[in-house]
This record gives sequence, C-alpha cells and structure tokens, in this order.
Amino acid sequence: KEWCDKIIFMENGKATVYDDVDEGIAVYQGKK
Repeated sequence: KEWCDKIIFMENGKATVYDDVDEGIAVYQGKK
C-alpha cells in the first residue's frame, strides 16, 4: 500500500490515528 502509514478517521469530532493502515480500515469498515 503506497499511501500514508497513518490513517485518521474523524468521528464525533474526535480523531483516531491508526499506525497500521490495514487495521484502521478493518476497524472503520466494522463500524459501518
């Protein structure tokens, strides 16, 4: 994956930073 090593999701005005992009995406998709 060629994009940034940190992914930030804004949720309820709070930013969560995931160091692992794959983990971050999995968590984000799990919330939908």
